[in-house]
Amino acid sequence: MLFMHLNLYKSKLYVSAVVTAFLVLSTTQFVYSFEDVNFVQELNSGYQEPVDVVVSNDGEIYVLDSRLAQVLVYDETGYYLRSFGARGSGNGELNSPQSIAVTPKNEILVADTGNDRIQAFDRDGKFLFSFGSSGRLRGQFQSPTGVTTDSNGFILVSDSGNQRVQIFSPHGIYRYYIPFEDEPLDVSIDSNNTYYILRPQAGVVSVISPEQRTDVRCLIGNKNYANAGSGITVDAKGDIYITETFEHSIKKFNNTDGLLLSFGSEGKSRGQFKSPAGIYVDRNNRIYAVDTRNKRVQILQNSGNTNLPMVTEERSVPMIDYIDTIPADLYLSDIQINPDGEVLSLSDKNDYLMIHGVVNQVIGSTGRSEGQFNAPAAFDYGPDGKIYVADTLNHRVQIFDREGKFEYAFGERGSKTGQFSSPQGIVVNSNGIIYVADTLNNRIQMFNKDGIFFMAFGTRSITKKDQQPDTGTFLQPKALALNTDEDLYVLDSGNNRIQVFDDKGRFIKTIGALGESYGQFNDPVDIAIDQENHVYVAERDNHRIQIIFPWSEKTIVFGSSGLGYGCFQELTGVEVYQNKIYVTDQQDSGIRVYQFDKNFKQSAPSKPEIQPQKPKEEIQDDEEEFELR
Repeated sequence: MLFMHLNLYKSKLYVSAVVTAFLVLSTTQFVYSFEDVNFVQELNSGYQEPVDVVVSNDGEIYVLDSRLAQVLVYDETGYYLRSFGARGSGNGELNSPQSIAVTPKNEILVADTGNDRIQAFDRDGKFLFSFGSSGRLRGQFQSPTGVTTDSNGFILVSDSGNQRVQIFSPHGIYRYYIPFEDEPLDVSIDSNNTYYILRPQAGVVSVISPEQRTDVRCLIGNKNYANAGSGITVDAKGDIYITETFEHSIKKFNNTDGLLLSFGSEGKSRGQFKSPAGIYVDRNNRIYAVDTRNKRVQILQNSGNTNLPMVTEERSVPMIDYIDTIPADLYLSDIQINPDGEVLSLSDKNDYLMIHGVVNQVIGSTGRSEGQFNAPAAFDYGPDGKIYVADTLNHRVQIFDREGKFEYAFGERGSKTGQFSSPQGIVVNSNGIIYVADTLNNRIQMFNKDGIFFMAFGTRSITKKDQQPDTGTFLQPKALALNTDEDLYVLDSGNNRIQVFDDKGRFIKTIGALGESYGQFNDPVDIAIDQENHVYVAERDNHRIQIIFPWSEKTIVFGSSGLGYGCFQELTGVEVYQNKIYVTDQQDSGIRVYQFDKNFKQSAPSKPEIQPQKPKEEIQDDEEEFELR
């Protein structure tokens, strides 16, 4: 780390009343700009390759130096305060970082481009978390070059090498992406959470709101300065600023191609630039421009215009974010929450069920005797307070009282009625009817509360090429769940679908098919349903949780492969309780908990800041709906 002499970092303060009048040419005529720019200050604290700058809500200035692999921090007067970061690939270390942002909580996000990840720090530079890894899957990156956040902390990343912008919840939980046919370089967001995406290869800035998408050019005569754009930001009025390298200047224009201001030229003097890069405009129209090859940051005051600030619109959108991890062993196979809010987990490798509390209670051990298990895959906390366990490789169901004392068991290995072959799903309805997914027998069996068989339905699916399997047939059914009408949802895992039946086993509908788009599944392993009948599906090979809204086609997802709070390697279970989603993963020594606010109110920034949102035509991720966070 570059600590040297402290005075090396103390910036010099220049104050000047230099005012320049600007003549700009629109696409059709000459027009005069009535905006002025005054030089205020220069930061030149021993930089090697400054690339981006941002200002926090309390006025601290953060400058990112790619070659130093450091963030240098100044107070609002330009006095050096501290720095953090070093070259490397460990936590808190950086490799050719290209972009920096500040969240509403004053946490610092850095696009760690050479390490293909985003890192988060507190304001003092302490490492908090990271997300992403090298790759092309959802949640992975190939040379991320831009990062920003909206007023609620949602994170946008320009994943340039993968030709997309990815959107994440505040703790880096993957939500969705916007695909492009070129490499988006940088991103910004306004106070209405509309997205502004700089696309030099396409020569446009894409402005994406919930209602529409428009592509804005930056034209002066026949020259499109967006082709040479290197950084972007948006002010409180929705005006767009880009730095560009044709003339080494800054252009300001509105979202209808109207040029408002152009200033700067190639050189070393005040208001001149060599390879300008990152840019930021604060609430007082003060411009912070990174002058990379001159190894400095210039701060200039824009007089602004008479346009009114944007009116912030309140929107209701889903919010899903990580909140906690409950300590637990590896290799959990299922999870349930009892009516008292206690978390129960099942381990198919360690052969026990655990009730998590102040003192954890363990039920079961490895074996074939009563109360012992052999690779149990699923359980249910029944309406009578009893615990029903699908003891998979013992080919039986075991029942325990609410204290964990063994009561009785039923079933044995076989294919006759009342027998099982590796049962991997179980659920109990309000009348005490026990539904068991008899997995390798490809059927659902129904028993009364005493374990007495009275009905079975389903046969093995026989599929032909390019044909969907018949309804009412199964290929290794696994998890089971009930909605509020007590319809039975069967996770027909081998067919990558959900089949829904009434309480008598009569077919109602099918949800899903093999695929990666919204409403499709790839190796689904568990299912849960909340009190509003939202269906939650854990997909192992898609590395995500999918939430299907009732009585509509709306679906949202979260999670991805890679590293971070929202990354899943080998999903095994999902459960929901009081707007909290509980997730288990074979490779994670803990139960991760996420808050799901279905009607989260998007708020305006605490101070009029700058930041983006969405499209004109519906943008789709494969066939995924471009949804409001």
